[in-house]
Amino acid sequence: MATLANDTFTRTASSSWGSANTGGAWTLTGTATNFAVNGSAGTISTAKGITRKAFLTAVSSDNADVTVSFSIPVVPAGGSATIYLIGRGTATDWHGVKATISTAGVMQLIAVRSVAGTETVLGSTATVPGTFTAGAVWKIRVQVSGTGTTTINGRLWTGTEPGTWAVSQTDTVGPQVAGGIGITTYAGSAVTNGPFVYSIDDLTAVTLVNSVTVAAVVAPASAAARTPVVSGAATVAAPASAA
Repeated sequence: MATLANDTFTRTASSSWGSANTGGAWTLTGTATNFAVNGSAGTISTAKGITRKAFLTAVSSDNADVTVSFSIPVVPAGGSATIYLIGRGTATDWHGVKATISTAGVMQLIAVRSVAGTETVLGSTATVPGTFTAGAVWKIRVQVSGTGTTTINGRLWTGTEPGTWAVSQTDTVGPQVAGGIGITTYAGSAVTNGPFVYSIDDLTAVTLVNSVTVAAVVAPASAAARTPVVSGAATVAAPASAA
């Protein structure tokens, strides 16, 4: 197994995320004072209508398996909370997954690409088991592999990792080259109980071998039981620019 990145966020930093344990320095987009590391997590304060980004630009891979844990201290009111896990790319051109927390605590995941900052969702949204409660820790995992045709697999869960992918898509339009990994947060423009302070922890990124992860998987599904690819894409406007 080749480790691309690892971050336990056990350091402290103000107006910065410093450097990951493995993977180099974090490159941040948005006002620096909204980023910090408190010794147990990296935090991103995200006001309504605002997008903030953190990337490991020193990482470069065209086949990556990335997992991260996240939480916010409240259930969103008035609008949703969103976090993206980007498995390959740059701040504007990437493939990854988007997790959304609704005002009712419903958790949803969808595969996404971005080209020149324009976001396109790929396939259908998956509603996953469980309901978000204030301060609950959830995890996102994304695999991005292949050039020419990119495959994006994603999971979203709390507790025990599921053995099947919540979303699985292919794409030939987005960036088909090696890239870094990143995290993006967004708060809906109608949110009434923001800003949301996202806590980010336990980031791991490893390479894939022949498009199959070399990291441990809990209860892997058989090939026949895996989530089928759903075709189709819908272009949507990108979230508000970082501030």
